[in-house]
Amino acid sequence: MKKPKRQRDPEVRWKSVFRVLKRSQLPWLWIAIAFGVNLYYNELLVKIPTTTASLFSGDLTSGALRDTVVYYVLFALVMAVWNLFMAQASCLAIKRARDNLWGKMLRVHMSFYDSNDPAELMSAITNDVSYGVDHTSYLLINIIPELYYVFRATKTIGSYHWLLVVGIAAFVPIKYVYSLVMGKLFYRAEAGIYQEIGGLTGFLAERVRNLPLIKTFTNEREELLNGRKTVDKLVKANMREVRINAGYSATIQMIDFVQQFVLIVLAVVLIQRKLITMAQWVAFFLFSQELGNTMSQLVNEWVSVKMVKAALCRAAKVYDAPEEDLEAAGDAPIPQSGRDVSFDSVTFSYGDKTALRDVSFTVPEGKTVAVVGLCGSGKTTSLNLLERFYRPESGSVTMGGVEIGRLPLAEYRRCFSYVQQRPEIFSGTVREALTYGLDRDVTDEEILEAARLTGIADYIEKQPDGLETQVAASGTSLSGGQVQRLVLAREFLRNADILLLDEPTSALDAQTANGVQEAILTTFTGKTILMVTHDLRLTRRVDKIVVLQNGCLVGEGSYDTLMAGCPIFAQMVEAQEKEAAE
Repeated sequence: MKKPKRQRDPEVRWKSVFRVLKRSQLPWLWIAIAFGVNLYYNELLVKIPTTTASLFSGDLTSGALRDTVVYYVLFALVMAVWNLFMAQASCLAIKRARDNLWGKMLRVHMSFYDSNDPAELMSAITNDVSYGVDHTSYLLINIIPELYYVFRATKTIGSYHWLLVVGIAAFVPIKYVYSLVMGKLFYRAEAGIYQEIGGLTGFLAERVRNLPLIKTFTNEREELLNGRKTVDKLVKANMREVRINAGYSATIQMIDFVQQFVLIVLAVVLIQRKLITMAQWVAFFLFSQELGNTMSQLVNEWVSVKMVKAALCRAAKVYDAPEEDLEAAGDAPIPQSGRDVSFDSVTFSYGDKTALRDVSFTVPEGKTVAVVGLCGSGKTTSLNLLERFYRPESGSVTMGGVEIGRLPLAEYRRCFSYVQQRPEIFSGTVREALTYGLDRDVTDEEILEAARLTGIADYIEKQPDGLETQVAASGTSLSGGQVQRLVLAREFLRNADILLLDEPTSALDAQTANGVQEAILTTFTGKTILMVTHDLRLTRRVDKIVVLQNGCLVGEGSYDTLMAGCPIFAQMVEAQEKEAAE
């Protein structure tokens, strides 16, 4: 099946770009220092032609030689200092921009990621904002000093003869209009490049994470071709910009050549008519070289502005996304007792697809409730709503009789432990995996006790490095059962009052699944447990079962009650028992 072509994002508004730059916290002190040094640098550029003109005209007196040497040495030193401060400002700007964008991505509401692949967005941090804020810093440091140089140089040239200024100014509108036309093309080309960089980043992240799947199906050759196709898209986007840049550069150089030719001819005519002196002619010649470059640079910087806008396009999209407010106090305190969790006529949809429709059920405090149903029945959605990853379209979810949206988010989430359908652990040591997210100090004895309760202690104690044993990303160096037990030990250390489990044994063999089930039911005794499961054997040991079908509640009660009074549940149990027997 052919993968649908990614749609190019619409052009971002300048308002959103300015918001990105504001949130990036540019290092204004370093920018100001580099700006001041650059201003002095351009002042030296103005003075060098007039100071050294006599030497270039043939004056070999000690004064002319001394002035030339002093100014060129000073010029070189100031240029070195300017480059140093500009690099410092740029590096600090990139660091702050990446930090702030990463922080924003962590706070963005989960609904944003339903339509925006996080893996593709990561290149907005690694690549996009790097270019965007680096060039923004450069523009802030350079544009005004360059304009200052143009003004001072033009004023000095005007003191020689007004026709020289006319000759210079005549070409400015031509370059400016051309840059306006090309700026749009550069924006589109640059935006296309960043989009394809995101696509390549997302492709590689997904494939590297699933290397065992690729190897299992011996699909290396096909994935190599898929990788080449993805890379080819980026190459084509790059080549489009290269072609645009080649045409733009060639045209600008041609305009510069014509301008230089006209100015030289004009100056020769003026000197022949003795309207300017030889020293003024030499000074003008030196000015025209630098002035032409500076004016071309100013024109090019309009193109840079458009490229900055393209670079910050996806970052702006992230900053415009709704975010969670973990620091909000809420208008109600967390209930300290009677923490029954209730769904009251809850309806929720993912776009046009309804996940839950008018669902109501209660999870009593201290009880274990299993949510069962076929795939797509809305089981995981109920956990996501309870975690406040999403908000119900209608109805309410309450804890202790209080609507959960009124509770302070960070404190509310600390009431829960959440073992997701595909339990994830980050790379690092076993100790880091077990203590992830804990905001308190944990002793080795406490960690090992949790490990013993969940059955992962044997593995830890057999390792030469014990708790310092390295674990691969996503736990790929461990078996599925070991990862599950490690995650359960982590949640035991978290010691939350309510445990959410999403298919805790779905990826395990029967024997390992039985062991993990036993660990759950014995380790978390007395806790409120809401469990999504396909393993209906486990439902015999829970206090209550909720049956969902196509997003609707079709049954609720104990195992025996549902076997007698809920045909759908009875059919599911019968089908699973028949499958196990075969």
